[in-house]
This record gives sequence, C-alpha cells and structure tokens, in this order.
Amino acid sequence: MFESSQLNVPPNKPINQNTEPLPYTIVADAAFPLKTYLLKPYSKAKLVNNNPNKIFNYRLSRARRTVENAFGILRARLRVFQGSLQVQPNMADKIVLAACCLHNFLTQDTQETQDTLMDESEVSDGNGLVLIDPLNRNPSQEAIQILRKKYGIKLNLEFTSQCALLPRWSDKWLECVARLNTDPQNHQIGTAAMGFVLDHTLSVYNVQSLRVIDASAIPTQLTGNPQAAIMMVAERGADFIKKCWS
Repeated sequence: MFESSQLNVPPNKPINQNTEPLPYTIVADAAFPLKTYLLKPYSKAKLVNNNPNKIFNYRLSRARRTVENAFGILRARLRVFQGSLQVQPNMADKIVLAACCLHNFLTQDTQETQDTLMDESEVSDGNGLVLIDPLNRNPSQEAIQILRKKYGIKLNLEFTSQCALLPRWSDKWLECVARLNTDPQNHQIGTAAMGFVLDHTLSVYNVQSLRVIDASAIPTQLTGNPQAAIMMVAERGADFIKKCWS
C-alpha cells in the first residue's frame, strides 16, 4: 500500500530551506527487508570502523524508541490496544483516530469543559463542533482555598515572608508560596517502552548479550510506588545473569 501510494502519504518535503526534498519513511528494525520507503539499522558487519553508520543506528534507535514509547502509553491507557483488533480495517482506522483524540483530551490536565456542552449561547465552528473556551485552573490552589475557608487552616508565616508583597491568599500569592517551598517528585522507572522491548528473561529483542533490568520489563505502568516491584525485577535479573554465566 505504501509503494502504490494508497496511504495518503504527503509528498517529499525538504527538512530545512535550500535542501533537497526528502521522502516520508517508515522506521523499522533489522527484521524488515530494505525498501526505499523504510529505514532499518545497519548490520554489525557495517559498523566496524564506521562512525557514520553507528551514528545512523543510534539516531534510528532513538526514533524507534519514541514510537514505541508513544504506543506503549496508548496501550497502557486504552485496553483496546492490549490485543488484536478484531474489526474490519475501516473500523480500525476510526478506533485509532478516536484513541488519538481521547489521548490528547486526557493529557490536558489544566483544561476543563463547561458542565453543559450544548447551549444556545455557544458558537459553532460551522462543522457542527461547539467551540468551548478552556477554563484554566490550578487544582492545588482550589484545594487550599477550600481547606482555608472550610477548616480554617493557617500557614506558617516563616514560609510566606518572601511573598509578602502579593495579596494574601490570592492566586499569585499561593503560587509564590508553592514555588518557594515545594519541589516536584517523580519515579524514574524504566529506560525502554514497557512491555515491548524485553522478553521474559529481560533480554532485548533481536539484540544479543544485552539485558535491561528495570521497570521496562513490567507490562503496564504501575499505579503506586514502583520501588518494591523494581527490586523484584532486579533480583530476577541477577538470577538470570548468574544462570547464564554459571
């Protein structure tokens, strides 16, 4: 379908000004055949004393990882992608488009729609879609306001003195206090797409003598603290390595 131009792929386009037009291609691994519309890594024999080929393989691997991570997020979020799609091709297209729309909607954590989606005062864009102005808000600030008004909480003035020039309890004041006295927390859990890169022995598919021992081996994203689960993966990975070299 790609060769016969049935996928509505855009025409060749230059990446930068005054450069030759380049075609749109498919990013693939070494298992695929070489095609004019497909990029695959060089074999190991082509990498000996050849830095350009090594750089190409590295950059191609980064592109593949981006695609795999994107699909991994989509698969973890929507159950329909956790197995084969038992539908006709035209319905599969609609499922993919709907999934992309839902994903974009769910990632907008600072946007809320109005309670009523259809109202006489709302304006349409001419295609039957209602234009709704985003309501930017900060859930943390709203929670603090509720705690203050309902339960009478008080903040230690030691932590608010640097924000004294702003009106107390205003959004700007709360943001100032939060920025000065809090920091982000997160858990780095994996270095590869979860559930797609490793086999059951923590070995990377199609790569010899390479294991990844972290949360990349877990099929879907954890909903709690990952420390204990990753420690279990590490214990299992150490056991695999000892058995391999014993």
